[in-house]
Amino acid sequence: PDLSDAQRIVDKSISSLLHLGTIATMFPNARIICCQRHPMDVAWSAYKQYFNDGALAYTYSFERIVSHQKIYAQALKHWQSVLGDKLVTVRYEDLVSAPEESAKSLISHIDLPWQESCLDFYKSKTPVRTASYEQVRQPIYTTAIGSWKPYEPWLKQLQSSLLAEIEAYTQG
Repeated sequence: PDLSDAQRIVDKSISSLLHLGTIATMFPNARIICCQRHPMDVAWSAYKQYFNDGALAYTYSFERIVSHQKIYAQALKHWQSVLGDKLVTVRYEDLVSAPEESAKSLISHIDLPWQESCLDFYKSKTPVRTASYEQVRQPIYTTAIGSWKPYEPWLKQLQSSLLAEIEAYTQG
């Protein structure tokens, strides 16, 4: 699509974080929102979803998911220090547990007026091309929080590999 006149661009790609330097240079007034989620939920969600995109092939291996999450955590920490208040993070758990409060804060961050329809996103008829297309058509729900826990006995090694990221997340 032609985005030359766009005032705001939404990109939910995980790899966008790796390009924040370029984004910040090209768009010095850009406001960035980063949604963080418990590392085990991220890992389990990525692993159980089949992606036919070769760029997401890392999701087929716990070892590569861990590596990707460690790089992501380091990059986020770096860009938080560089971009300051241009980058705001929201915890997924907070967003889905208190959607109106969280959304109002995020909308304010990107200098838009609040509209109640922000909470009715799932009613939109706009086509969506994402692995989570079915979720986009539902109201916000909290059932994905802790989705990995029923499988915890089989995910001990993954959990151990992500221990530093889990501790940073739970303490942050």
